[in-house]
Amino acid sequence: MGQVRLVASREELEGLSEAWRLLGGSNLMRSWDFQRCWLEHFASRDALRVLVWEESGRIEGILPLVEQKRLWTGRTLINFGSGKACLDDLGIIASHDRAPQLAREFASFLLHSRELVWDYLDLEGIRTSDAAMQVFGDTFSSDNPASIDRRSSPSCWALELKPDRDGYHSWPKRLRSMMRKAREERQNGELEVKVASTREEAAVELKVLESIHQARWQDRGIQGCFSNESFLNFTHDLVGRTCEAGRSFVATLRWQGSPAASAICFLDCSTLYVYLASMSPEFPQQKPGWKLNGFLADYALQCGCKQVDFMRGDEEYKQRMGALPSTQERWMIASPKFWGKVHRTLYRTAREIKHFITVPTVPAASAEPSASS
Repeated sequence: MGQVRLVASREELEGLSEAWRLLGGSNLMRSWDFQRCWLEHFASRDALRVLVWEESGRIEGILPLVEQKRLWTGRTLINFGSGKACLDDLGIIASHDRAPQLAREFASFLLHSRELVWDYLDLEGIRTSDAAMQVFGDTFSSDNPASIDRRSSPSCWALELKPDRDGYHSWPKRLRSMMRKAREERQNGELEVKVASTREEAAVELKVLESIHQARWQDRGIQGCFSNESFLNFTHDLVGRTCEAGRSFVATLRWQGSPAASAICFLDCSTLYVYLASMSPEFPQQKPGWKLNGFLADYALQCGCKQVDFMRGDEEYKQRMGALPSTQERWMIASPKFWGKVHRTLYRTAREIKHFITVPTVPAASAEPSASS
């Protein structure tokens, strides 16, 4: 028989690293390196509330949570990777076969445990195709349907790679001539693409990306995400940790020697993730964002990848490139206990009031861009 154990100290968490790496499998966003880095930069002062399923002395599953104190939702548990880091496809760290069963066990623990007192769960990056997380949510809603609020989030968009006879990705007809022209511009030296995959090179190109990204959004009167110190440090730290192992790189496209577009990318065994990208506002006629994405698709094929994941964000260019959406949700789950019910009433009242008095001035989708267009 197995049981859920609560991990609440940093020392105990470090002891999970080996099992975490084994259980993480190919899901890069749930990997130990990514989520441990997130914890250091976005939740270093938050209380750990990591749930671990142990069976016959072995760790079989992990649900990584931290606790935050919030005005309306009280003692709120959030999942690792949420917030400004914008990691996608978050959930339970477990083998595919065991995950649904363990999801039910973790949910039951949260519903009935006296050891862990909480008022709200705020879970981001939940794929609607994640069977285990659907079991987790259904366990709460079967007990009290009103306790869980499932909200639509921006979809993740993935491009299935299909090599043509020359080894390039086979683009839709409307993009084929642009990508062919970009390859010609690269051959004649007008256009250059640099892939920085060492720590030192990546650090230099990250500074270029910051400059491009901030200039693009400041041109529109919006602060870019690198204005947030935690995000800035997180990206530098994560790329530095992973590039030497061949799991990340920074790609920069230069037009006639000047930086025109750049992207932070991650790699696993089958997918190239375009985590964050931007293009300079100085070269709109050259379409550097489109061309960089074209080169990334070709590079992914060279690396043996099957797809390019442009991650969350419903920008039009992703669909025009032939990518397909995978829907995500954000879940707000109130505790069935007394204070959970109190905070549910407070939170829903506050949301209604805010919705009534707030007049949006900036489209939400443009506030923190995830990729160039």
